[in-house]
Amino acid sequence: MSVIVFWISRHEPLPAQIERLREILGNYELKPIIGRIPNAEYIDRIVTSHDADRKIVIPVLPLSMVARLVNLGKRHGYEVWWAEMREVRRGSNMTSIPQIDPNRQAILPTDGGWKIVEFVRFRRIVDIRIVFEEVR
Repeated sequence: MSVIVFWISRHEPLPAQIERLREILGNYELKPIIGRIPNAEYIDRIVTSHDADRKIVIPVLPLSMVARLVNLGKRHGYEVWWAEMREVRRGSNMTSIPQIDPNRQAILPTDGGWKIVEFVRFRRIVDIRIVFEEVR
């Protein structure tokens, strides 16, 4: 069975994420798509152009784009997974960023500082609903 994982992010996956994918999927091919993503249809075109028994998209994108990918995935036969991260620590002094476990943690910039996030698990996204109401 051929499995392709499309990693959509500004950052490469952490070693712990790669290892967890191997535990869940066995052998798989990782296709990172790093950089600016114009819209969900751009990712959909890339994913549907590849032939595999199972295709999984793991996006780190705005929620509206993730919701669109979930709908496109249902239509075109691929899964969308969420890489769950939890915030471990936050700070504002850029000269005193603490040591991290590079296997499962990353330092991300924030407005005026940094935060450390840690990989928790992968979860399959089944549905995302965005409900609007008029502003009066």
